[in-house]
Amino acid sequence: MVAYLATSAFGHLYRKIDCTAADIGALRKAIYSRTVSIPLGLHNLEEIILARPVSLQALAAQLRLVLSISNWRALLKPCGQLLIDDLRVFASGEEPASPFLRGTMQNAVTTGITELLESDGEEVNDDFAQARFAQPAAADALEEYFRHNALEAAAALAERAGVGEQCKRRGLHGLLGVKSVRMWAGAMLSLARAQSLEGRSSSAEDLAEALHAVTGAAAADTFVTADARALPWLSRVAIYGLQTTDLRSFLIQAVQPPPASANS
Repeated sequence: MVAYLATSAFGHLYRKIDCTAADIGALRKAIYSRTVSIPLGLHNLEEIILARPVSLQALAAQLRLVLSISNWRALLKPCGQLLIDDLRVFASGEEPASPFLRGTMQNAVTTGITELLESDGEEVNDDFAQARFAQPAAADALEEYFRHNALEAAAALAERAGVGEQCKRRGLHGLLGVKSVRMWAGAMLSLARAQSLEGRSSSAEDLAEALHAVTGAAAADTFVTADARALPWLSRVAIYGLQTTDLRSFLIQAVQPPPASANS
């Protein structure tokens, strides 16, 4: 299982909400046995760093927990970059882009994490603290559910990335086969539907969970959120090979023994 955890899920693990130390130990065992892998995204780190807990020591402690269960030496791209890269690759007909970060940004983050942990939180590398990403524009004009307006949503997103005409020529149905695009369009439409039917208001947390869901769709087979308000509308987005679940269900599933092979 490759599972991408939203920062809300990492936060619950750190505070032991809906889980115990034994659960975390069992998760680490599953990771060490390579039955579970947890890639880490730059968006996770940005939210943790900018949240600035009570003390830098507390920040270092939270980071240690996150890094002890995730693969942080190969960071996932920020959501905005991931979407734009996937859209441009689709428009050009090239091979799918890697969801992982490369080059200067990856090196700056890796160095910053190392320095922060070595100093027990006393030092925060400037390049690390300023490692921000461009968010894709909010799709506030998309007000209907995914199955009714998915093509329009995908087209709007492609236009924002400057590759609208190229994507239309290749086919918007094909564009919706790109997991990151499908999740972004689906999440925005599903949220808009929930707001319309349930009268709920949107929040910055909703956008954050949507960004995490896009990254999870691109890089994992399981997306884990601890945001109980976001789970219903995110789980409505159907993507082949991806399950969206809560932290408790993920922890139960992660420690299950792998299914026996047909030849055993």
